[in-house]
Amino acid sequence: MHLARTARAAQAGRRKDLARAAAWLSRQVDRVSMAAAAALAAGMTVTLGLQVLFRFVVRSPLSWSEELARYCFVWLASLGAAAALRRGLHPALELGTTGQQGRGRPRWQILGELSAGVFLLVVAVYGWRLAAFNMRQVSPAMGLPMGVPYAAVPTAACVMLLHLLARWSSPGEDGGEP
Repeated sequence: MHLARTARAAQAGRRKDLARAAAWLSRQVDRVSMAAAAALAAGMTVTLGLQVLFRFVVRSPLSWSEELARYCFVWLASLGAAAALRRGLHPALELGTTGQQGRGRPRWQILGELSAGVFLLVVAVYGWRLAAFNMRQVSPAMGLPMGVPYAAVPTAACVMLLHLLARWSSPGEDGGEP
């Protein structure tokens, strides 16, 4: 009896350590993602400003600026989606939960998050395949491998999966806030 109780306590301790590690990793990845998003937003703003300056003042438009701004935007939107998921800011379909009280509401929420997790896993796996396939193709203006902008979506899917795992491992503890 005592050994079983000790084993359960040890398992609970390991589970708590794993939950703390997942929450810590989620916070760290979120910090890096937010810093990258800020750099991408700044780069996009500067690039578009230069494009306007060169097009209308110098009268010699830059050939690469629109392409760079577009790829920055793709990465920015993908990282922003991951940050929004961590903070619980994505719109949620409340089918079945509106008007539900007590035990039914969490079940629908779990079902929705599990569905999102499966979807993100599929997006990550096939997204990486597509990004790898497109590494041979280069962009017209910058000569950048097209796998780089394609990698934004599976990267964000992996980050979102990490945030979901952190949420599932310690429900209510971190609250998804930075």
